[in-house]
Amino acid sequence: MIDLHIHSTASDGTETPSRLIEMAKETGLSAIALTDHDTVSGVAEFMEAGQGSGVRVIPGVEISTWDRSKEIHIVGLFIDPAYPPLVEFLESMREERSLRNRLIIHRLQTLGYKITEDEVAVVAGGESIGRPHIAQVLVEKGHFECVQDVFDALLKRGKRGYIARSLKRPAAVCSLIHEAGGVAIWAHPVSGQHSGERAYVKKMLKGLIPAGLDGLETLYTTFNRNQTALLEELADANNLLRSGGSDFHGTTRPFTKLGTGGGCLSVPDSYLEMIETYIQNRNQA
Repeated sequence: MIDLHIHSTASDGTETPSRLIEMAKETGLSAIALTDHDTVSGVAEFMEAGQGSGVRVIPGVEISTWDRSKEIHIVGLFIDPAYPPLVEFLESMREERSLRNRLIIHRLQTLGYKITEDEVAVVAGGESIGRPHIAQVLVEKGHFECVQDVFDALLKRGKRGYIARSLKRPAAVCSLIHEAGGVAIWAHPVSGQHSGERAYVKKMLKGLIPAGLDGLETLYTTFNRNQTALLEELADANNLLRSGGSDFHGTTRPFTKLGTGGGCLSVPDSYLEMIETYIQNRNQA
């Protein structure tokens, strides 16, 4: 069993990259990928901790993009975390995040919430700071009971505290992931969808495949059997890779466990083998 979608304290997770290795061993995972939001700063610690651990470690990243009025998350697996253009691009993404955070915090202040940038930075710890950290501060100050309540009331799209991000198109991100030696996977394609999922995914793939998409997350914490079957069918029909992961964040999402998600997730080792074969064939072409 493997997990190819995990976050650490380098972005909005609550476990360090090293601790993730220990947890993977305890869970019996054979391989895991670190895919923090807009940063690879935790990858060096992650790769070092993985040496001799018995757990295969894969460098990755998760990058938000914008396509057809939708925010699309692209996970890059097997990237070179030291590839200069990627490092520079992620730095620019974090600068954009910082500006957005300031605007969100200012808006929350005008709504009567006592919160500062310094408080959010302390809670975040890592260099990639986002809405989950803002939400955590509001929870710690007693304004809400949990992070999800903050998002539902203030930070989701359309809510009073929400401010949109300025995001790149998928083609630019997929191209950069390829240049860095990796594969580009569409993360949680139907997460949050309730109807018309087949039509939605097929419509998005018409733009994402020409943009350089390599695969789909067909296994994910919140997917039911029908959703997984749908995504497997569409992946195979379009010659796309299958991937999967828990999207583990730690204590901020207590019902999502490393490797097993909500308890039933099981991503087979064969997914990793297919991804590696795909990369080898691409490099030989």
